[in-house]
Amino acid sequence: TVTLDGDTPGATRPWHVHTGSCRQSGGVVGGGRAYTPLAVDAKGQASGTATIPVPLADSASYYVNIHDAAAAMGVIVACGDLTKR
Repeated sequence: TVTLDGDTPGATRPWHVHTGSCRQSGGVVGGGRAYTPLAVDAKGQASGTATIPVPLADSASYYVNIHDAAAAMGVIVACGDLTKR
């Protein structure tokens, strides 16, 4: 699950979990189709959930990228390293 706050109302943001970290990027986990783009509401907030169809390695690190738009995947508007619980 990912949440976003303070964004542009009406924006649609593709997002993915990746291997690695925000500083050391890696590939998308589970394929891009596992992730429904985030629809930013009038308050600038969005949330989404993905079910990733692959096991995650305990020894690996992961992060979330939120992209500007489907036509601008190279522009990252938010990035967050994930921690294990």
